Amino acid sequence: MNGLRHRVGWSAAILGLLILTATIIASCGGTQANVDPKALLAECSANMKKMQGFHFVYEAHRPASEKPPSGIQVDRVIGDVNAQGSIKADVYVTYSGSPLTIPFIQIGSVQYIKVGLWQTVKASDSPVGALDVSAGTVRILDKITGVTYVGQEKRAGAQTYHLKGTVAGAEVAALAGVVTTTQPFPTDLWIGVKDQLIYEVDITGPTSPDENPKIRRSIILSNFNHAPAINAPK
Repeated sequence: MNGLRHRVGWSAAILGLLILTATIIASCGGTQANVDPKALLAECSANMKKMQGFHFVYEAHRPASEKPPSGIQVDRVIGDVNAQGSIKADVYVTYSGSPLTIPFIQIGSVQYIKVGLWQTVKASDSPVGALDVSAGTVRILDKITGVTYVGQEKRAGAQTYHLKGTVAGAEVAALAGVVTTTQPFPTDLWIGVKDQLIYEVDITGPTSPDENPKIRRSIILSNFNHAPAINAPK
């Protein structure tokens, strides 16, 4: 009998520990049902519209087996944007199979790239197209549809809410360049729990018929409210 009582006691203790552990895990993340995705998006959008600037990393994630194109392909853009939408960045491209880094500045609708010397280029001739990181990110927050709450995750050292939804091509164009496909893009967002700011946007799908259907584009934001002075090159 004593052995039976000890076994029952241990079983109860173990069960209690499992329940306590599950409660702690649920309180630290997981799938909290009380998160309203639409209200969260609206608050995040309002906060981002007040933003004075931030650092960003844009990257195109392609399957490792994909062969580089014969022309120019943008792989990554790393830089800063201010409240006026001006951008100063380095553009990492693959040109005929070889990696290149191109210094890039955009002020208003005017773009400058440095290939040997600084030169002014039209957006249609620029490797990044009509890039609009700040407004483009807010547009996705405002236009994403079918949004659902996934759970809490860490992004850039911050606890964030993970949301999923879909975005039309017209909203993706400001971040991915020209979009000639018609299907909506599955989109993931990570919004800060403490500050309701956007930490990452992931957009999946091809922007043109000849692009790999498994391509994914990510934009990671950091250094919020940093307002860099961005001037035209001399």
